[in-house]
Amino acid sequence: SWKMGQFFREQKYLRTLTSPQMVAPARVCAFLRAEKTALSGLPMFNSYNWGGYLDYALYPDYRVFMDGRYLFAGLLKRTSSVEKHPGRWRSFMDEMGVDLALLENNGHMIRSGRDIFWRAFDAYAMPRADWALVYWDFQGLVLVRRAKVPDAWLKRHEFRLLRPRDLRHLGLRILSGGVRETDVAAEIDRYVREIGDPVESYALTRWFQEFRKGLAAGQAKPQDRKPARRQAAQF
Repeated sequence: SWKMGQFFREQKYLRTLTSPQMVAPARVCAFLRAEKTALSGLPMFNSYNWGGYLDYALYPDYRVFMDGRYLFAGLLKRTSSVEKHPGRWRSFMDEMGVDLALLENNGHMIRSGRDIFWRAFDAYAMPRADWALVYWDFQGLVLVRRAKVPDAWLKRHEFRLLRPRDLRHLGLRILSGGVRETDVAAEIDRYVREIGDPVESYALTRWFQEFRKGLAAGQAKPQDRKPARRQAAQF
C-alpha cells in the first residue's frame, strides 16, 4: 500500500521479502556475540524455528535450547502447552533452568475464551522482578535473569521502562505519575542510538511524539484551545 511504502521511505529502510533478516534473527545474534563475556555461559531458551540459525551463528559460545530436528519433538510439544499461560511459562523456565531467553517479537497475546488481554504475553510471562530486557528489534527480544549477570553490566544494558508492544501501558504509567516523561525520552534516545532497529525506532519516536501532543492538548486552558470547525453544520 502507499502508506506502507511511505513508512519505509521515511525510515530509509528498504528490504526485500527474501532478506535474511526476515527469516533469521541476525541482529539478535550480533548482540549476543558482542556480549558473550556476560551472557554466553547462561542456559538459553529459543524457539525451535530459530534453533538451526542460532547454532550456525553462535556455536560454540552459545548452546541452543532446541531446533527443528525430530529429537526435540517432545520439548516442542511441552513448550507449546505452556506458551499461552504466563504462570505455567514461568514454572517451565524455572524447571528448565533458563537464564537467557530469546523470544520472538510477534506480539503474542493472552486469550481467555473470547477475551484478549491488551498487553503482550511476555509482559506477564517474563516479569521485571526476575527478568531484565537487554535487547530487542523487530524480530526478537533478549531477556536475562537479573540475578545471573553482574550488576554493572545490567545497569548498562537493561531497558527499565520500554518494552516492545507495551507502549499503551507505559503511557498509563506516565499519566499516573509513576514514570517521568524525561526518563522515557532518555531511554528512547538510548534505544535509537545504541540499537537503532529502524522499525522499532520509528514506532517508539512516533508514539512519543503523539503522546506528548495529547498531553499538551489536555493541559491547554479552555480559552487557548482552538474551536472545532463546523463547516459541516452549515449545510
